[in-house]
Amino acid sequence: MGIVSVYLTPILTVLVSIIYFRMSPKEQRLHTRLAVSGHGVAIAVLYCGAILVSRFMRLSPATKYTIHDIKYTIHDIWSYLLIVPVIFIFFALMKFRGPLLVHLLQIINMMGLVWTLLLGSMFLTDQWL
Repeated sequence: MGIVSVYLTPILTVLVSIIYFRMSPKEQRLHTRLAVSGHGVAIAVLYCGAILVSRFMRLSPATKYTIHDIKYTIHDIWSYLLIVPVIFIFFALMKFRGPLLVHLLQIINMMGLVWTLLLGSMFLTDQWL
């Protein structure tokens, strides 16, 4: 897998977050602006976290049986954490006060979230298609 195909998702989702933050009115409180623009960053953190955990698990001196259990436990926790970007997306759709056309960027985020689910699951479980 090429470096562009691996790291394009976090770059694009973070760019969507930056656009949301920049397009939200300055009159909105800072914590609301950050929450409204947190969706892409959350996707990127989960995506990059899956890659980093996968790399560290390969370096682990534990036995293969223990690694198998750890992989699936981490994967289960990571899967539950995928709801966080979805919550941020719904919050952005409700609380964003800028131009409504910006919401079309959520298409990129949703595609990035699906790609994160697929690729992150493969990284964490080490079971590739």
